[in-house]
Parts: sequence; structure tokens; C-alpha cells
Amino acid sequence: MGKIKMTPDRTLKMVQFAVLVALTVVLQLLCSVMTIGPVTITLSLVPVVIGAALFGVSGGAILGFVLGLVNFIASFSNGVLLFLFQSSPVLYILTCFGKTVAAGAVAGLLYKVLRERHPYIGVTLAALSAPVVNTGIFFVMMALFFRDAIRESCGLEGGNVVAFIITGFIGINFLIEFALNTVLCPAIARILAAVRTHRPTSARAVSADAAPFTADPVASPDGEIDRGPYGGDTPIATGTDTDADTKPQD
Repeated sequence: MGKIKMTPDRTLKMVQFAVLVALTVVLQLLCSVMTIGPVTITLSLVPVVIGAALFGVSGGAILGFVLGLVNFIASFSNGVLLFLFQSSPVLYILTCFGKTVAAGAVAGLLYKVLRERHPYIGVTLAALSAPVVNTGIFFVMMALFFRDAIRESCGLEGGNVVAFIITGFIGINFLIEFALNTVLCPAIARILAAVRTHRPTSARAVSADAAPFTADPVASPDGEIDRGPYGGDTPIATGTDTDADTKPQD
């Protein structure tokens, strides 16, 4: 078997992905003590979205799996969620991992489709889709397969289980997660722009993914530097020559 050649770009990607994995784990462990009703708030969707944009659908899915694993382990300290697991272990595991993996994969897919022509829209839709997919799959699974378990564990004899799932399980949590991702969309865009810009020169030259975010600064005819679609410190080339000195000499 041949050895894997460790280029600067490969090493940088590994470090970036490891940092995102660590952020996902640490943020969700911190959130495990922040419960509204029986379900914890999921703030770790932010690094999942960043990873999905940087590393594609597979990267988002892997980070989603990590998030699902942390959620699964944390559920053993939650009485209601533990009861749901005991009532149907296989379906609970599928729910726990499926919702976060799908959230990461969908975010990566949306960004991949829109990154070249509409990078900011791609970032926005990726960030907003993650909590929608995560909460949507959880709601569907709870409503279809865990009604009786929820009715028994929460003492809802004769009550509307679906309404309780919305108001008691996911309602406020979803609003917080959605609002957080909405507010952080510009920050996520800047993080992506900064990461793309500071990649090794050899990688930037050939990376199609970096096209909307990276280029060397080039002055416009009036001497101003185009800062790109997000402003700030991420310069985007204008594609114009600054003066005659930039042309090849005879």
C-alpha cells in the first residue's frame, strides 16, 4: 500500500475538520444542560453548517453524525428521552442520528448548488435549512412512532400528543436554533471567506470551491481595492489591469 502524501492543503483541511469536530462536541456538551422541556437546544448546528460549506455534503454528514452521537449519549441522562429509547431502541437511534446527518448533508448540498453564482444566498439557505431539517425529522418521527411512549412518559391521558410535541418538545427550541442561525449567517459567510483566502497558494489556484471567496487583491482603475461580496478583509479581484506596468514587457 502506498503512503498518503501529506501536502500543506491536505494538512490544513485535516486541522480545520478536527477543529470543527471539537467545536461540535464541546458546544453540544455545554448545551446538554440547557433544556427547554425534555429536549436540549442544539447550538452545534453552526459548526456543522460551516463544515458542510467547506467540505461538502460528506463533510456535513460526518459532522452531523458526530452531533447525533453526542445527543444520543446525552439522552441517557434525560428521563423522557431515555424512556423513548427504551420503548423503541432502533427507531430512536435512527431518529437521533438521521436528523443531524440529514441536516448536515442538506446544508452541504444547498451550498454546493449555489456557491458559484450566489455564494451569500447559498450560505444563508444552508444555515437556515439545518434547524428546519433537524427539527422536521425529529417531529415526524415522534409523531409517527413515539406517540404512545410520549403519552405515557408525559402523562397525557386523553391529550393531544402532536400538539404537545410541537409546544412542549420542539417549539421554543426550534425558534431559538433558527434565530441563532439567522443571526450568525453573516459571521458564517465571513468565516468561509477567511478560510478560503488563507488556504495555501497552490490549493487556492486550483480550487473551484474557493472561486466565490478567494482571489488576490487587485486595485480597480480608481485605485480602490474591491473587497468582495461580503466587504471586510476578503478581497476579490476585479479582473482589470491597474496600469501599463502590469502588461508584459517586450
